[in-house]
Order: sequence, then C-alpha cells, then structure tokens
Amino acid sequence: MAAFASSLCFSPIRMMMGFWVLLFLFGINWVPLADSSTLGVEYVSRLLEIQDRERAPPSVQVSAAYAALNRLIPSHSSSFQFSIISKAYNFSSLSLLVIDVYESKPHHVAYWLKCERGIQDLCGGEPCFKLNNHPAVSHDGSPEILISGTTGVELLSGLHWYLKYWCGAHISWRKTGGAQLSSVPKSGSLPRIQDAGITMKRPTPWCYYQNAVSSSYTFAWWDWERWEKEIDWMALQGINLPLAFTGQEAIWQKVFQNFNISAPDLDDFFGGPAFLHGHEWEIYTVLPAFSGNVPAALKSVYPSAKIARLGNWFTVRSDPRWCCTYLLDATDPLFIEIGRAFIMQQLKEYGRSSHIYNCDTFDENTPPSDDPEYISSLAAAIFRGMESGDDEAVWLMQALLHSVPVGKLVVLDLYAEVKPVWATSEQFYGLPYIWCMLHNFAGNIEMWLVSGCQWKASSRILSFMILCLKWHFDRTELTSRYDLIDLTRQALAKYANQLFLKVVEAYQLGDLHAVTHRSQKFLSLVEDLDTLLACHDGFLVGPWLESAKQLAQNDEQKKQFEWNARTQITMWFDNTEEEASLLRDYGNKYWSGLLRDYYGPRAAIYFKFLIQSLERGDGFRLREWRKEWIKLTMTGKVTAISSQPKAQVTPSMCPRGYTRSTWKSLTHTISN
Repeated sequence: MAAFASSLCFSPIRMMMGFWVLLFLFGINWVPLADSSTLGVEYVSRLLEIQDRERAPPSVQVSAAYAALNRLIPSHSSSFQFSIISKAYNFSSLSLLVIDVYESKPHHVAYWLKCERGIQDLCGGEPCFKLNNHPAVSHDGSPEILISGTTGVELLSGLHWYLKYWCGAHISWRKTGGAQLSSVPKSGSLPRIQDAGITMKRPTPWCYYQNAVSSSYTFAWWDWERWEKEIDWMALQGINLPLAFTGQEAIWQKVFQNFNISAPDLDDFFGGPAFLHGHEWEIYTVLPAFSGNVPAALKSVYPSAKIARLGNWFTVRSDPRWCCTYLLDATDPLFIEIGRAFIMQQLKEYGRSSHIYNCDTFDENTPPSDDPEYISSLAAAIFRGMESGDDEAVWLMQALLHSVPVGKLVVLDLYAEVKPVWATSEQFYGLPYIWCMLHNFAGNIEMWLVSGCQWKASSRILSFMILCLKWHFDRTELTSRYDLIDLTRQALAKYANQLFLKVVEAYQLGDLHAVTHRSQKFLSLVEDLDTLLACHDGFLVGPWLESAKQLAQNDEQKKQFEWNARTQITMWFDNTEEEASLLRDYGNKYWSGLLRDYYGPRAAIYFKFLIQSLERGDGFRLREWRKEWIKLTMTGKVTAISSQPKAQVTPSMCPRGYTRSTWKSLTHTISN
C-alpha cells in the first residue's frame, strides 16, 4: 500500500459543468505500506517506458519547438538552438505529482511522480532542461543560447525559464496580459548566463492539466488559432498530460452509429456546446472512456439490454433537455462492447494515446443501487472496456478502488483541502492517489480562495505561482493593471456584501428610509463595479459572447451558441414560472455587462419588494417576487446583456479613480 502523493489539484467536483485545473504546491512522499505499493510502482514505471518508446522522434520534437519559438517571438527565431538529450529508466521507487488547471481554467495542475532510478544520465534520469551559452556567437542571427531537454516540452520549458528569469518577460493568457516580451533584448544582445550553465530537473514526469468541465466553462468557443496558443502555453509551462475531452461527441456519434443510434436520437444525449464537457511535443493527452451512460434510444434498439434511468440531475421539471441520463448495466454484454468500440475509435482518430483514460460514472448522480458489489462490478466492467481497446490502459479517476487491478488506477482526492478522503481510507488502501484542491467553481472567484479551479482565466496569479513552484520557491512580484482591477473589484464586492446585509437589517427593523437609502447605494455600487470591470478586456462579458457567435458556421448555429453562452452564466433555463433553476448563477462571473444588465436589475426587483412590503405594512411577498425576477430572466434580460467586446472606459474611471475620499464615502455608507 502506498500513496503517490500529489500536489495541489484544482480538480472539480462537478463533472457536467467544467472544472479541473490541477496545479501543484507540494508533494507528499509516498510511504510503502504493503506489496501493492511495489506493484503500483512497477506498472506506472512500465507505462512511462511505453510512453518513451512511442514518443515522436527527436527531430520532430525539435522542429515543434522551433515552430513555437517563431510564433512566440519571431524576431529571435535564430537566437536559440534546441536539442533533445536522452533519458534512461530503471525505477526502484516512485512518487507522483500531477498538474491540472480550470472549472473554468484558469481551469488545473500537477501530480508528483518522483522516481529513484538505477540508471543515471546527465540529468540523473529525471525530466530536465539545460541552458548554456552558445560557444561560438559570431554575428547577428547566429544562436546565442543553447537549450537542451529530454522532450519537446522540456525544451519549451527551458525557453520560458530563460525569457522569464534572464530577460524579465512574462507569458500569460491573452486576457490577462498575453506574451509580454518588450523586456527581451534584441537579437544578438541576449543576456549571457553563467559559464557552467543551468540545469533544472524536476521529479514530475507527468504534469496534468484541466478538468472534465473546462471544455464547457473555458474552451467551448475556441477555434484552432486559440487552441494552438494554448498548446504552446502548455509546453512553455511544462504541462505534458492534459485532459482531452473536447470533441469527444464526434467520436461518440461514430460509435453509436454502429449501434444503430440515429443523430436525432443523440440530441438529448449531448449537451449544448456551453454544457459539454500535441503529439509532437510529447504532450500525453488523457482521453475519455465509456462510463456506462447511454442515449435513451438504446433501449428501443436493444430492448433486452439492461438499462436504468438515473435520477434527476439538478432539475426542476425532469425535462430530458436538462437532465437525466440512462445507465447500461455492467453485466450486460453491450457494456464492454461499447467500451471497447469507443477506445478503438479514439485510437483510430488520433493514431495513438497516452494509455491514460479518465472516466467517472456517478459524479453528482446517485447509483441505481448502493450495494458495494454493484459498484465494484460496474468499475470492473468500465476498466475491462478500456483494456479491451487498449492493453496498456490506466484509469485516472475519483474512486472505485478495489475493482481495478493494482497499478492500473490513479485516484484523485478531489476536495482534499476540505474533505480529505485519504485520511479516512488508510491513504486509499495503498493505491496511488493525488491530493487535490478546488480552486473555483465555474469561475466564481474570491481573493481568499486558494484552491482548485474550473475557469482558467480567472485564477491567473495563483496558476502561474503554482506552475513556477515546479522549479523553485522564490518570491514572485505580481504587478499589472489586471491585478489592480481584480483587487479593487474584490474590495468593492466585499463592501457590497456588507451593504446588502445593512439593507436586510433595516428591513427587519422596519426602517423604510434606511432600506430606500441603502438599496440605492447598493445599486450605485453595482454600477461602479461594472464601470471598473469595463477598464480591462479580461473582465468583459462581451468576448465570451462574441467568441460563441464567431465559432458558428451559420445564423442558426450563431443563435444557438449565443443562447448557450448567455444561459450558462445566468439561469441554465430549467425554470418554472415560480421556481428557478437549481443551477442558477452557478456560472456567475464578475464581468462588465453582466452586473449592469443582469444582476443590477434583478437586485432592484428585490429591493422594490422590500420597500413595498414596508409601505403596505405587511410581509414580504415571496411568491410574487420569485415570479417577477424569473420572468425578467425569461423575457429578455438575459438576451439584453451587453456584448461589448473591448474595454472602452476612460482612464479616470479606472482603479486609480477610486481615491481616498471614495473609499471613505463607501465606508461611511456601510456604517450608516
């Protein structure tokens, strides 16, 4: 029994909504507890050897590194020279680290795989990169810095390291600054490093990234141009094991066609694009596997199949458009047949895989039976489906420990900072596991929240701090306009919380004047927040909506995609006249346009009912209030949300405009 101690994961708890961004903080060395630990080390070591044998040729990896360099900083395309160095494997012990970024990415992060190897090379058998001065710099345009690494990912990690720590550059996502390279000296004048060079080794062969629902909260509207930038970013950050769920619907369509399921029959099986959930770099993708969930139409095509309807998933009306999946029984012969077909179709499409698959059956759902034998047989059937399509399959998942062969399962302890399952399960009974931490849910952010994430772009600072800790633990300077706006946003939001409680307090005391005065102050504060957020493109709702429309290929798709984008961040639209969706506001965001056009008017309705209650001298009319604000969202307020794609606010209205007198006024408002 052993624990592959991981690092910090931003994994999700909700599968259909898009989270995971695993970013490591620290690793826990695994402690051998029984023979299963040895088996686990042997199997994972063997998988790493297989991945090494199947990797792209060094020339392909080097070419990919040069291509990324040219995309990043073309003026310096000849300033660096890349080369691949060998790495040997002969493991005697093992720990694990994984990285994953994102419910929304920033989306998740890193798992530790620390290996003691019997065979050593220049990097001691570890993944590494080396930086050296070129020995023969003679003229402009000749290489100045030599970067060598064990894979293409290490080459780009070395490039990022040099640009960041020797040139003062910063490489981020576009909304949070993008590639800030102005500090890089011109070609021919790059800083020289110490004569001995720099060698950076990390005990982390795998760096895992994303969440099952990042594909909805972050990636839903990305085109290839955006994906190429993300893949480059992954390599620069040292990420080599991302979750690859995007586009799996195309695989499922082909698989279910072979089981006589028509395209219309799949309409209720697939969610909308906002609700769905790099071979040359040696980025090993984690692919999905068959969990047992099937279209309802399979019951009519295979009437003798054992298929059960699962419970209502966060639904008000049990409408199949919003909920309710069907589960194929693990004992049915179709189970392994479909599982094998799905794995094989993926291998056919992609040509190869990392042999690592992710699959969760009952995330936020209740099994048809709580009998442990039933759960165990289901897990065994899921893995047999994987293995029948890929002999080397390894399952990366959340639980179901005893039904999968030792060494073939890596467990995610998803909410370990709050509810550590490892502490109550003898460290998962010796199986490899990853200590995870939730950073955010669907992109909802708070300054004090240091945890896992579902929305990638909302957690940039923490994400980059964590990613940098792969190599060192030095203090990091964090300065930017984005950060200043984010800090001010948080301060104003906290004031708004206090002000809202003051409104409620005044209502409970029957003070009509105070309710009226404070509610007006609250709504003004919402307007101020919206104006503040409009100072930076990273805090606008418009880019989210525009990217959805731009991905569409015709007017019908444009309308559908925009509806998906607006609905995901507001109501989810599983409403009745008097009962709102159970998932309303799950994807809420602090975005300009959303506050002014959606949250503000909704708050105004609430305050109106408070004031009318005091004026009449009777109780708060809860039912009428619900009907009015639900009607507001159903009859146009969601479609009225601004789609301004660019920040268009004068500098005087941005954070520096919040002077000491402004803060004093706000504080006075709260206290009165």
